[in-house]
Amino acid sequence: MGADLSVFVEGKEIAYFRDSYNNSNLLWQLGGSYWDMLDKYKSDENKLKYLKECLKRAELKKSEWKDMFKEEWNIEFLEKLKKFEDWIRIADNHIGRKGVKIIWSV
Repeated sequence: MGADLSVFVEGKEIAYFRDSYNNSNLLWQLGGSYWDMLDKYKSDENKLKYLKECLKRAELKKSEWKDMFKEEWNIEFLEKLKKFEDWIRIADNHIGRKGVKIIWSV
């Protein structure tokens, strides 16, 4: 179980991010919730804005993660953070364009 975020352009998936529902859930670690996001925000633009706001907390959290996780988990978590940042960047670059669909499956 987890959140699956996809960006499609003209029916082709160009970006995908999965965030499992466990202690490694990145959005939870950043103080956010996919369910709250979907409940509060109806437009893709506002959902993306919510994710960006949560992402701003990442720099503050990195030192906590270093202390909280073993080294291999910390490396994995930082890699997951990079994938999340990449997904947000791609979604942000395409949102609102013709033929673009963002899927928020939680």
